[in-house]
Amino acid sequence: MTTKPNVWIAGVVLSLSSLSLQAADQTYEIQIGGVTCVSCVPRAEAEFKNMDGVKSIKTDVRKGEVRICTDGSISFTEEQLNGIFRQRGFAFKSMNIKEGCA
Repeated sequence: MTTKPNVWIAGVVLSLSSLSLQAADQTYEIQIGGVTCVSCVPRAEAEFKNMDGVKSIKTDVRKGEVRICTDGSISFTEEQLNGIFRQRGFAFKSMNIKEGCA
């Protein structure tokens, strides 16, 4: 018994489309100014906590750093981060992206 090429191709396409391709986790290390106390942390983190794709967020007041772990399905631009932090009274300084979440 032979299989018709169209049936075989359709089966391959269906098999491939059912695979879930996941992006790799990424950590955004963001330097900001204006985080001077522990009570500032919730304001700095607020916008990100409700975003799809954000797995965790940690703020280091001493370093002025916000670390956002994502599942890779979301990406941030410097312009976007500048706007988010400015609305909350902070100054965006820089961003570094690393693979994986620590």
